[in-house]
Amino acid sequence: MKYLKEFIIGSSFPAFIVFFILVDYEKRKNYEYNFYTKITPLILGIFNVVSLWIAEKLNISMKNRFIYMTIIGSLYTITNSRYRNYYNYSNKQWCLYGLMIVCLYSFTFMGVIYNLERLMK
Repeated sequence: MKYLKEFIIGSSFPAFIVFFILVDYEKRKNYEYNFYTKITPLILGIFNVVSLWIAEKLNISMKNRFIYMTIIGSLYTITNSRYRNYYNYSNKQWCLYGLMIVCLYSFTFMGVIYNLERLMK
């Protein structure tokens, strides 16, 4: 039951809304917004469940769990976007994209999801 709660928190509206807003305004994307709105909540929910499972196995604190997920989630998203060529960016734009993703995941995991979990305990 706790993993279901983690999935719901990770895939909740407050967790993904900033992603949707930023992608909606991006004009140089090579994918459909409809696809993105379906996959993003699932990915964030799965990330949150996996992070709890790993944290329990390795005895990691909640705060450190979200720091690690910020790093892992950012690397996953940047690598996947670059590999699949999701955006028509120059090298400089890819660097800025990477910085934005790290900030976005920091806000999502350390701000939104962390506080939702603290409130739900």
